[in-house]
Amino acid sequence: MLFLEILKESGLIKFECICHKCYSPMKFAAKNSLSDGYSRNCRKSTDSKVCGTTKTILHGSWFTCSKLRLGEIFTPLFQISSDSATSEIRQTYHFSSATLADWCEFINEVILDYTENDSEKIGGTGRIVEVDESMA
Repeated sequence: MLFLEILKESGLIKFECICHKCYSPMKFAAKNSLSDGYSRNCRKSTDSKVCGTTKTILHGSWFTCSKLRLGEIFTPLFQISSDSATSEIRQTYHFSSATLADWCEFINEVILDYTENDSEKIGGTGRIVEVDESMA
């Protein structure tokens, strides 16, 4: 569950979801029959009928169209973000060069979005900020 909390806090998956049939909030629940082990379910009752709509936890996220389970997605993502050699990652996970390039671009987008939305600005009135570019 800690892994899912991290995904939720980072905005990669949504825990809150509205049912497309009855527009009621769906509940997050463990579901062993699904590969990721969790789903969102609508339990709204109307005229002694339960809506019963179910969505995977990937629905409504960047992972909606993925055919992979969360573990299969995040293991290579971790290796990519840890600067593992791309040739090694390609061989291990049988990714094409194009797929690996897409994953790398996605990671860069997530990091950029996080940096733009959640980082504090440095400097300010009366403060001098120096950028050292000698580490390149």
